[in-house]
Amino acid sequence: MTQTHKLPLPDIAAQQLSMTLQQHIQSAIHQHNGWLRFDLFMQHCLYYPGLGYYQNTLPKLGAAGDFVTAAEISPLYAATFANHIAEVLIQTTGDCLEFGAGSGQFAVDLLKQLQQRQHLPKRYFILETSATLQQRQRQLIHQQIPALIDRVHWLAQLPDNFTGAIIANEVCDAMPVRSFQIGAGQIVERGIGLIGQGELAWQTQPVQDAAILASLQAVSNEIPNFGFITEVNQTALAWVNTLAERLAHGAIFIADYGYPFQDYFHVSRAEGGIHCHYRHQVHDDVFFWPGLQDITAHLNFSELAEAAYVAGLTVSAFQTQRDFLISGEILTLIQSEQPTLAQVAALKQLLLPNMMGERFKVLTLTREIALPRLQQGDQRQRLASSYEQ
Repeated sequence: MTQTHKLPLPDIAAQQLSMTLQQHIQSAIHQHNGWLRFDLFMQHCLYYPGLGYYQNTLPKLGAAGDFVTAAEISPLYAATFANHIAEVLIQTTGDCLEFGAGSGQFAVDLLKQLQQRQHLPKRYFILETSATLQQRQRQLIHQQIPALIDRVHWLAQLPDNFTGAIIANEVCDAMPVRSFQIGAGQIVERGIGLIGQGELAWQTQPVQDAAILASLQAVSNEIPNFGFITEVNQTALAWVNTLAERLAHGAIFIADYGYPFQDYFHVSRAEGGIHCHYRHQVHDDVFFWPGLQDITAHLNFSELAEAAYVAGLTVSAFQTQRDFLISGEILTLIQSEQPTLAQVAALKQLLLPNMMGERFKVLTLTREIALPRLQQGDQRQRLASSYEQ
C-alpha cells in the first residue's frame, strides 16, 4: 500500500478546496461535542455539497482521475452483463436502472449490446448524485448513441414498483460506514476528533448502538482478541431494504469488492477494510486532502445478503467477478472478435484471480424470476446455508 508522502501534491486550487472542506469537518466535530462518527466524516469527505469528492468538479475516472472501474477497462464487461440482463428483460418486459453510472460508458455499451440482441429496455434510468458526472454521462450518451437518448432518464430517487434490472456497479463501497475496534475485552467505536492546532485524528468512544454492540460481541468470539478493526455499513443495509420495498419484479446485480463472513473477519484483515484512492494509488490515510481522494470500504456480502433475504428478496447467486463474466459467456464473446493484444490484456484484468477476477464479487438478488445461468460458480454456501433457495 502506498505511503502518502510519496503521492503527488494537488494543485493550489485543489488544496484550497480541501482546506475549505476541512473547515466544515472541524465545525461538524465541534457541533458533535468534539467527536464525529466515521460515517459522518466519510459523508462529508465524499458528498458535502460542492466540496465532497463526488460533488466537486475534479476528475474521478480515467488517467486524469484516481481509479478505473471494470466498465472502463473493456466493453466486454457490459456485453457480458447484457446477456444476464436480457434474461431479466425477457421475463419482465421492464426497465433498467443503474446506480452511480460513472462516466456513462457502461450505460452506452450495455444499451448497444441490448439493441443488438433486440432486448432494449423500455427506459434506462440513472440515479447519479454527482452533477459533474451526470453532465459527463449526458454528453457521452448523446455522442455515442443519440438514437437511444430518449430512453435514458436521470432520476433523483428510486421509483416505486420497479420492474426490470437494477445494476449497482461499485456503488456500495462508497457508502459511508461506521468503524469499530474489537479487542482487550472491549469494543469501541472509532471516530474523528481534533488534536493540536485543529488536526484531524482518530479517537474512540464507547459503542452507543445496542444492536451493533450485540452483533460485534457475537463476532468477537470468532476473531483474534488483539484490536481487530472492522466496519458496519448501515447505509448499504438500509439501501438494500429500500430496494426490496421498491422492486416489484426483476433482479438486482450488486458488483463490488468485498468478502463473505469468514473472509471478512479473517486475521489478515485486522486493520479493517477502509482504503483511499488517489491518482491510481491505494493508501489508508483518510485525512489525506479530504475531498480530493475517494474513500471506500470493503463490503460484507454475508451481511448484505442477510438483509436482502429478511426483506423478502431471493438471494439467487453469489459469484466472483470471474465466474459471473464466464457464466455470461465473456469467453465466447471475445473469441468471436479475433481479439487484439489490448483486448486480451483487458480480459486478463477482468478475470485473473490476482487482478479483478476474484477480488470483485457479484451478488444477484431477485423477485419472481429465474436466472439459471448464474448457477455456474455460485458460492451462496459461503454466505449462509439458508440463502440457498
